[in-house]
This record gives sequence, structure tokens and C-alpha cells, in this order.
Amino acid sequence: TGKATTARSGFSLMEVMMASVILLIASLGFSLGMISALKTQYMAGDHYRSMTIARNRIQRARSLNYDSLPLLAENDVRIDDLGYQSSTGYYYRSTVIANYATNCVELIVSVQFTKPGGELSALPVTIQTLIARGM
Repeated sequence: TGKATTARSGFSLMEVMMASVILLIASLGFSLGMISALKTQYMAGDHYRSMTIARNRIQRARSLNYDSLPLLAENDVRIDDLGYQSSTGYYYRSTVIANYATNCVELIVSVQFTKPGGELSALPVTIQTLIARGM
């Protein structure tokens, strides 16, 4: 009837806004997942280093003379990554030497690490073993 029709191509402003919101929500979810994964990775690394420090302490005890073992006893000593005492250390180590039986002692090593907020880990990494005279 004489009416001219115009073709419209492209996206409306509302469609672009909705796509942007959906992209923003997806990006935020991805970012939060990555942050959580990084925190878990750091905690796993700290746990592994704590385990290594405790194992090294037990290995050190095995290399000592049996009568010198009580000298290893300590309570919440601040240490660095390598297990050396340090006033700025990130880890706290406790070593308990207990008589288990005649000519046998129980050695218990516990290591805690400082979490990013400055508080200590809830549960320490604990390793225990028996050392007998003459081993």
C-alpha cells in the first residue's frame, strides 16, 4: 500500500546490556574460583613444608646418640622454612620426647604454620615414631 519498510540490523541497547551482565556474572564466578584454588594451593604448600620440617626433625633425632635425644625437646619454637630457629619464622615446631619402654622413647614432632590472616593453622602436622637404643 505504499508504506516503506526499513530493515533493522544489529543489537538493541537492551540486548547488549543483558549480554554484558551475563558476561560479568560468569567472569566473577570464574575469578572467585581461581582465588579459592590459589588459597588451596598455598595451604597445600604450607602443609607439605610442615610435613617436611617434621620429617627432618625425626631424621635428625635418628642420627643422634640415644642419650642425647632429650636435648631435642622444645615447645612452640618459631622456625623458618628449613627448620632453623628464626624470630621471623613462619612455622612453629614442638618436639616431645617421652619414655615409651625400657631403652625406647617416643618422639612426637608437631608443626603449625601461619595462615595468611596471621593465625595459626587449626590442626598441626604431627609425626611420631619410636626410637630404641642401638638403632
